[in-house]
Amino acid sequence: MRFFVSFGLKQIKNINVLEANDGIQALNTLLKEKVDLVILDVNMPLMGGMDLLAKIRENPKLKEVPVVLATTENNLREKGSQLGATAFLSKPIRVNDLHKIVKEILKIEA
Repeated sequence: MRFFVSFGLKQIKNINVLEANDGIQALNTLLKEKVDLVILDVNMPLMGGMDLLAKIRENPKLKEVPVVLATTENNLREKGSQLGATAFLSKPIRVNDLHKIVKEILKIEA
């Protein structure tokens, strides 16, 4: 999923993409880099998307960053909302859905 999302995001002008292999690497990257948006897969290795979302929302530096959760499991949306997810992407992700959500959150003209 990561490669597909990265490829889809790079089609949007003026988007820089940072990638991580797992939730721990993602958290470490988020603590070092300034980001405008985070897209998480619920099923990431080492630290899942829900756990990472909770850590993002606990961190004063990161708590206001919009987070989009990608999942195949609709029943996880409620938990994701409670943890502070900004939006959701259903897997398999469609490029049009990805572009729509990212442009909407970042207020990018279509």
